[in-house]
Amino acid sequence: MTERLFSTLRLAAALAIVGVLAGCNSGGGGGNLTDVQQAQRDEIVAIQKIQEDIAAKKKVTKWEVSAKDVQGDPRAKELKLDDEMGLQKIQGALGIEIEDMPPVKDFSGYKRIDWKSPDERLKKYCVNKPPPEGAAPQMPSNGFEPFIDRYKDAKIVVMDLKVTTTSAPPPTEAGQPPQPPKENTVEITFGPIIESDADKLIKQAEQGGTKVQKVKTYPAYLYIGPKGKIAVAVEGIASSARLQPPRDMQYYMVDVATMEKLNEARKKEATLPMMQPKVFDLAIIDYKKTTPKK
Repeated sequence: MTERLFSTLRLAAALAIVGVLAGCNSGGGGGNLTDVQQAQRDEIVAIQKIQEDIAAKKKVTKWEVSAKDVQGDPRAKELKLDDEMGLQKIQGALGIEIEDMPPVKDFSGYKRIDWKSPDERLKKYCVNKPPPEGAAPQMPSNGFEPFIDRYKDAKIVVMDLKVTTTSAPPPTEAGQPPQPPKENTVEITFGPIIESDADKLIKQAEQGGTKVQKVKTYPAYLYIGPKGKIAVAVEGIASSARLQPPRDMQYYMVDVATMEKLNEARKKEATLPMMQPKVFDLAIIDYKKTTPKK
């Protein structure tokens, strides 16, 4: 498996729960949008409630309740936290102070982009051109292309994947039979990402000997807000705690000609600032909170 995909999948498998989010009406059809971190916050609150209940029952402080204690509660299974990744998420959640989390994003007024008649503002947006096949991204960019050209025909998805890697067997001791290679399987959520890009990364992984099984695919759509910011919203996903920031999905709120002009100016004066791309905000369409039974 290529190092790029390996690090991405490893990151997805170990993704910690952080942040806070809120739900709001997206407007313009396409369902209500909820900042993905609201779902993550809801899960943290549910985990901490289990922790507090166990502490009260045992008559100890919450700091004396372990992640394994919480995972052993039946409610953890309802929250789909009964595997190794679930244990990692519980560990991350137990030490978080809810009141210290940052404010949530507001998606009021966001509308799903109609590619047959796109918002006029998008005609002035651009994105970095992807690097040539097999090459690493460059800074500054490999060049720029119009936002609409990149995304009008792109199919954006989130994938539930089952990833199996094989590790080399340990050295054989004298007089002992050789040990077989050991397989390790993790279930991860990958994306949002353009599906064709995901398929390329999966193919690279498989060529390196990693087994990748697509378990489920969720569609995602682009929205634009009143101030012109872009959000990618996932449809049909029940749990968001494993969602990552959108992969390689960034944009500039200026057109190609402007970015090229700025790049040329920087070649003449290296101390000029470099415009940083904006990352798509991440949301869930019609999010429904899961509340485990007591």
